[in-house]
Amino acid sequence: MRELSSYDPRDFQGAYYYERCLLSCLLAGAAIPAGITAETLLIPRHKVIFEAIRELAGMGIRGNIGAVVTWLDKIGLLEKAGGEDYVWEVESVIGIPSAVTAFAVEVRRLALARI
Repeated sequence: MRELSSYDPRDFQGAYYYERCLLSCLLAGAAIPAGITAETLLIPRHKVIFEAIRELAGMGIRGNIGAVVTWLDKIGLLEKAGGEDYVWEVESVIGIPSAVTAFAVEVRRLALARI
């Protein structure tokens, strides 16, 4: 895996936008699209939030921002995820579960471009 400092700043701009939109859809209750993993994401705090969403989905909990914040706090990763305010901010970006596929396509495209 490349060091984050080796990426073009434009990689961050696109990843930051599309990853936040994707996570917002997931936090609103969308199912995790096929082909999306934490490794697909570039931004470290987005990876942490994604993993919390994935773990909770595995327990049958979807679309519950409070559960994600509580889970991250319980496992000691809330600050690594950007803090409670950041997670709530991500949730409010778009929050339309039906848009998840469009954002997943862009996140995967950006991930493939980084290879």
